[in-house]
Amino acid sequence: TKIYEFSCGKKSTNNFENLYKENLNTILKISSLIKKSKNNKYKQKRNYEGEFLNIDACIENIISFKSGNEVDGKIYDKIAKNPLDSSLMMLLDISKSTNRKIKPNNKKILDLEIESCAIIAESLQRNNQNFAISAFCSNTREEIRYYKIKKFNEKFSKMTESRLSNLKSEYSTRLGAAIRYSYKEIEKITSHRKLLLVLSDGEPSDIDIKDKNYLVEDAKRAVVLAKQKGIDVFCFGIEDKKNLYLEKIFGKKNSIRINNLQNLHNKIAQIYLKLTV
Repeated sequence: TKIYEFSCGKKSTNNFENLYKENLNTILKISSLIKKSKNNKYKQKRNYEGEFLNIDACIENIISFKSGNEVDGKIYDKIAKNPLDSSLMMLLDISKSTNRKIKPNNKKILDLEIESCAIIAESLQRNNQNFAISAFCSNTREEIRYYKIKKFNEKFSKMTESRLSNLKSEYSTRLGAAIRYSYKEIEKITSHRKLLLVLSDGEPSDIDIKDKNYLVEDAKRAVVLAKQKGIDVFCFGIEDKKNLYLEKIFGKKNSIRINNLQNLHNKIAQIYLKLTV
């Protein structure tokens, strides 16, 4: 499999300022939820000092002591704040099928993906959260196109907005290869939680593959490998009503079918907060 990093161009084709104004209440709401999550308190277990004794740790230490083994002394639990130390990558499927228009507003799927991604990005940027945005499509295994819209070490700026707005729907959906390339990027980042959110509108496919199950299994394997490296993978299946490929690849708890894209950004935010807290 050959993956090539493609450029999106620099000329902006979308006015995000208007998008942010129209969705300001949503952005403020998501920002408020992020701030609230940052201040949530949780029980940090097994410390050298704290407010509560951890009974299990005490018993283990006593057993170790009587057995003549080393005692670690971490027998306390304490209340701490959740710093929301997480890294998120949003991975957009930009295959040709995302050029379809859907009701009720007759917008293209890709445009709705881009708008939702921009709203989430603006909310995360306001709260100094670490995130990246990438997109992909494929033209056989010899040409998987991968677009780095925003890298982890970049700010969400006019430049990254331009890259996002210049995405076009083309070619096919070799999902497994894109997931593998993405988790290798996330793997380099140091954070407590690592999350890959995939937005896709269809089953994995490519013109050089007749057996669709092959690409489903390939994507499933990529998800398993990501989880082994401590990366949570979640997929939003857009307008998928018949196929069960989502559950096969991502598992029932890590995938959701979305028929109404109007509130896609809200659903992305909810899943992000649920998986990172």
